[in-house]
Amino acid sequence: MSNLVCVFAGEAEYDRLFDVAGHGRLLIYRDVWMKVDKAVLQADSLIVTDGVIVVNGIKNYSGSHLYQSGRSARENAAALRKYFIADPMTLPETDPPRVRVGNYCCSCGSFEVEYGKFKMTCRNCGGREKLNHMFARAVIDHSVLFHNTPVTKDRMHHFTGCVLNERTVRRLHSRYCDKTGRSTSYAAKSLDLEDLLKISIGSD
Repeated sequence: MSNLVCVFAGEAEYDRLFDVAGHGRLLIYRDVWMKVDKAVLQADSLIVTDGVIVVNGIKNYSGSHLYQSGRSARENAAALRKYFIADPMTLPETDPPRVRVGNYCCSCGSFEVEYGKFKMTCRNCGGREKLNHMFARAVIDHSVLFHNTPVTKDRMHHFTGCVLNERTVRRLHSRYCDKTGRSTSYAAKSLDLEDLLKISIGSD
C-alpha cells in the first residue's frame, strides 16, 4: 500500500509541475491504455508535440535500488536488445465531444480571442496572430487529435469555430492540405508548423 501512496503522490506532483510550468503547445494524455497485437500496454502520461511522442512512466521511489541478474550491465543491455522492435504504438484517437472547438492564443493558450480582418487578437495577453497562421495550427491540431480522420474543408470550418467564411476556408485548406487518394480524403502537408507556413511564403 505504501508504494501505491508514493506513486499517487508522484503523479499529483507531476500534474502540479505541468500546471505551474504550463502546457504550451503540448498535448498531454494521462493514464492511456493501448492494445498492440496481443499485448495491452498502459502509459501514465503520453506527451505529444511537433513530431515527437514521449511516453512517461511516473514513479516516486526513494532510497537505493539494485537490479540483480547475475550478469553485467553490458550483458543485460545485449540481452535486452534482442527484444527491441520498431515502435508498434499508434496515437489513440480522441473522442470528438471532449475536444473544444474554436481557436486559442498561440502565446498563452487562452480561447478568449477576437477576430479582425487579417489577424486574431488575444483578450488575455494581447498576443496577435495572422488568421492563416491560426488556420495552419488548427490543421496540425486536427491531424494529431483525429489522425484517422481526413482533414476536410467542412471539418476545418467547424474545428475553427466557423469564424472564417467558407471561401477563406477553401483557400487555406487548399494551401495547407493535400489529397491523399479519394476525392474527399485530405491530409496536412506537414505536421511541423514552420514547414507548413513556409508553403505560404509570398502568398500571405
